[in-house]
Amino acid sequence: MFNRLVMIGILAGMTLITAACGAKPAPIETKPTVEEPKQVAAAPVIEEQKPEVKEAIPPAKETPKAAQFKIAEDKKNEKQNGRYIRVTTDSTSESDFNDIINQVKADSKAYDAVWLNIHDNSASPFGKNIATARFPITQKGIALVGAKNKDDVILEVKSVTGAKTPAEPKKQNNPAPAAANKGWESDVDEIAKSKRTETEKFDEISKLARIYQPSQQELKVFESFIVAEFKNAKYLSDVKNHKYMLSNVFRATVVERQYDDTEKQPIDAFALDFLQNTKNTYRGEAVSSASVKSNEEQMKKTLAKIK
Repeated sequence: MFNRLVMIGILAGMTLITAACGAKPAPIETKPTVEEPKQVAAAPVIEEQKPEVKEAIPPAKETPKAAQFKIAEDKKNEKQNGRYIRVTTDSTSESDFNDIINQVKADSKAYDAVWLNIHDNSASPFGKNIATARFPITQKGIALVGAKNKDDVILEVKSVTGAKTPAEPKKQNNPAPAAANKGWESDVDEIAKSKRTETEKFDEISKLARIYQPSQQELKVFESFIVAEFKNAKYLSDVKNHKYMLSNVFRATVVERQYDDTEKQPIDAFALDFLQNTKNTYRGEAVSSASVKSNEEQMKKTLAKIK
């Protein structure tokens, strides 16, 4: 009995073991895998390309060339601290002369005033005087050159070639008779007594002299007179005497206009320097200025050539 019970127990245990070994595990509940939707990359935004518009570049302006010149003479007046300079150039226009003035002015900072003579290249070391200028550099220089202010430039453009003024004839082949010329002294006297400024009086006398036609005899009288006044050191001794100074302006202008520059007559050059000194001192320039003294040196050299 006992053995039988043991066998039953063994069989029951084996049954349990077999059942345990053959039993399928309980199914594990799994959730279905849900694939997340793939993100589709947004299409690149293509910006509308506008055609590149280039701004029109204006043509480069040509820088005007500076007027060319060479220094023929450069002196310093120690007493006045003034610069006296002569230059030569091929330029003939007033704008070029102003350019030369500006270049000289920029190079004259150490001076109080500048006296500038511009010559052509017709001779060596310098040819015909075609323009003169004087201008202050400092406040002190204003009085030295007779300027109105520090920026004032007193420029006079002369003849470049041939006749002094193209619109006016030089010397006529058949000049008016001397009798027709009577009265110039009374005209000078009337202008001298007027209330015009020195510059206005000078301009009026110059107009009369430019159309005046002297006889050969009167021309020689004028020439001898201005030479004698210079030799006697009288021509600048009384610059406030309107009638005397204006009479000399008249005579010198008449003489200077009777000769063609190309002939290079000594009396022509002398009359021009005489006229410049008379005019400038009458209008306020100091008699002792470097410009006046330099012109006088030239006049002395020219006198040696006058027969």
